[in-house]
Amino acid sequence: MKTLILFVSIIFCLNSVILGQNSGNLINGLVFSKAFFISLSSNELKNFVAVDTTFIIESGKVWNVTSTKSFMLKENFTSYENEVNLWINDQIINFYKSPFDCPLWLPEGKYRIRLTSFSENRNFRFIGYISGVEYSIIK
Repeated sequence: MKTLILFVSIIFCLNSVILGQNSGNLINGLVFSKAFFISLSSNELKNFVAVDTTFIIESGKVWNVTSTKSFMLKENFTSYENEVNLWINDQIINFYKSPFDCPLWLPEGKYRIRLTSFSENRNFRFIGYISGVEYSIIK
């Protein structure tokens, strides 16, 4: 039985290599393109929004968001995570009472990203980030 499993495994691996479908980067029709890191920060809060910007995922690409963070930083570098929310489009991605459950897959398209807070304290720097991996779609 062990010999049969070993034989099938070797055939599967050789088949993938011979057909060019396993360069070490292929995951179910996706090939690694690059890692990404989007950093967000602002010293201003207008109508409860610190950052409001957009990003575009190119055609033929998909993003795997693996990590997010949002927090406020006081002048003495004390960090407060309990009043800053990170949004992608109209979905809260990082909320202080409900941490982000990675991974999040984003298909090609245009996305709005925002850092919001209900804090009235103006002595904070609002900071957030999104990081992950971009893949090219192989058809």
